[in-house]
Amino acid sequence: MMSHARLLVRAALEVTAGSESEKAISAAKTCVLDYLGATLAGMDERPSVIVRNWVLAQGGRPAATVLGTEHKVPPSLAAMANGTAGHMIELDDVHSACIGHPGVAIIPAALALSESLGLSGQELLCSVIAGYEVMARLGAYMGISHYKVWHPTATLGSVGAAAAAARALGLDEERAVNALAIAATMASGLREVFVGGSNCKHVHPGLAARNGVVAAELASAGFTGPESAIEGTMGYRVAHSGAGNEKALSGLPNGKMHIEDTEFKIFASCRSAHTAAEAGILVKEAGVEPPDIKSIVLEMPEVTAKDPAWGGLDPKNPLAAKLSIAYNFVVALMDGACYLEQFTPERVSDPSTGRLLRLTSVRPSTDMDAYYPDHVGVRATVKLISGGQVVKQVVIPKGHPERPLPVSDIHRKFLGLVRPVLGQKAEGLKDVVMNLDELEETGTLMTLCARPGFDPAL
Repeated sequence: MMSHARLLVRAALEVTAGSESEKAISAAKTCVLDYLGATLAGMDERPSVIVRNWVLAQGGRPAATVLGTEHKVPPSLAAMANGTAGHMIELDDVHSACIGHPGVAIIPAALALSESLGLSGQELLCSVIAGYEVMARLGAYMGISHYKVWHPTATLGSVGAAAAAARALGLDEERAVNALAIAATMASGLREVFVGGSNCKHVHPGLAARNGVVAAELASAGFTGPESAIEGTMGYRVAHSGAGNEKALSGLPNGKMHIEDTEFKIFASCRSAHTAAEAGILVKEAGVEPPDIKSIVLEMPEVTAKDPAWGGLDPKNPLAAKLSIAYNFVVALMDGACYLEQFTPERVSDPSTGRLLRLTSVRPSTDMDAYYPDHVGVRATVKLISGGQVVKQVVIPKGHPERPLPVSDIHRKFLGLVRPVLGQKAEGLKDVVMNLDELEETGTLMTLCARPGFDPAL
């Protein structure tokens, strides 16, 4: 029987220029664009700056760009800095198969190696597609049980990034198997980081991207890993509480690639809170204003209602607010929006927001359980001082494959995030990304992301 690592490697190495569907290539371009928007907008957030400054202090071979700067560092370090920056503002993509954020783990690894090796945009896209495919297949194999303790962006992301890195390095099958095995034993990331609002959640994709590059580079040099790393009795599945759905390792039917089912965010918060944000906007559109409200009941899956982060009613900092389903509902109801402005420290501590949160209760719902884990549905019941009530329910968030965003909306999102950083260069960068399959060298893309003369030591 073929090992699980080898099955995944064959899926990754089958991604070749000219073999992928137009839909997969188009999806990869959109993923890169969305990733760059989130990264360039988030790279000067304090935790990202700490990681960036640490990376720059390490020195080493100047081969891959730290995004937003003109500085180059070894590929593994660039991947770490750029993966961390991409997760800062919670606007990076998600994927239901892996219950995590593939872009911020995979794309930094692919970019760093593609730039350092002088690869074309087409080769970059193939590496990205390969990474998403492996991360999603492995996520579907592990199932929801993996998510109880582990943060898939970090754990699955390490293996997905290794697949992208192996593809970029042109590893043969044996060395690519070793790369995935090495990454599997490096993978870690606890979901306890969701509690309390520490910086560790942000660095998880950066560490995953770094792990992937390191694993592939070691394998390229002849370093080996256990081929049974995933399914072995002391391997990845057992250690990470995976269900072991072997059918998932074969991928989607009819040759469809998992990257085609990537989900894009419209709210700057945890994906699990997006249905609540939509419900809050619907309540506001029904004419409800904060002074009208007597009480709010949010019904949701039992898992999320009882989770200390998702079910939290008193977030103390922006990250805790981004994870709190109730906070997302309340600010969306108040503002009709749930974007960057709703998650500043000042807004999180705003007394009027706190007043509505004190009127809010969170309850488990068997109705919402029926949609979980595919969807974190929310039913909001807002009772009014006048005696009436407004009820709104949202199960599938915008940006999901069943409610896809128009590509034009993703382009507007990118420009809105990047224009404040790069000014008039933002439009040109967008055009280059959307024509990546025609780009001769990935380094050209990285140069367009730089801020000339920028001093990174903030």
